[in-house]
Amino acid sequence: MATKIPTEIIIEICLHLTPNDLYSLSLICKKYRSLLWSTTTTTQDIWRLSRLSFVPNLTLPPPLLHTNNKEPLKRMSEQQYIWLMILCEKCYFCDQKNKMELTMYWEGKFYSCEKCLAKKVIR
Repeated sequence: MATKIPTEIIIEICLHLTPNDLYSLSLICKKYRSLLWSTTTTTQDIWRLSRLSFVPNLTLPPPLLHTNNKEPLKRMSEQQYIWLMILCEKCYFCDQKNKMELTMYWEGKFYSCEKCLAKKVIR
């Protein structure tokens, strides 16, 4: 018989997990994914505390600047930042896994090798 774990218990467990474990947990089912990839304050706190506890030297980047000053500046979510800085291990377009061959593109929030960038991105 399957047992439903209350969300409060899941949140308490998540407060003690590494960013890699949080990401792995988000892949288990839709319930965990919707919890761990939401932008609610609780979820952002879970990821932020995990980052601060297990990767203390990883601080948030400055917000991206918009070309027009009318739009508010927006930081990426904790999940997006942790994905880019720790968990993402290959080119967004191909399977190139050598980090020395990849470049981070903050505006698009992805890593790419030069070959794929030339083919896939319009300049």
